Amino acid sequence: MFFLPTFCCPASCFRSRACRYGRNIFGEGLPLTHYLRIVRAIMLKGATLPNLQYDAIVLLALMLLAMTIAVTRFRRTLD
Repeated sequence: MFFLPTFCCPASCFRSRACRYGRNIFGEGLPLTHYLRIVRAIMLKGATLPNLQYDAIVLLALMLLAMTIAVTRFRRTLD
């Protein structure tokens, strides 16, 4: 359910320069876009860690955002 909109987003499938501005903004907010960039850089270009720094930081930020939302919404009652 989560991957379908991500795969349909052109920013994760095509170069971001070929997409319109609104789609680029939407694509940058999806974790799969940054994950695919990291995988492509490692597999195709043999990238090192400094080359992957931007996408890794964005993935970390998206993870922290999702965890923060999950923790704040979680409520356990002892009833």
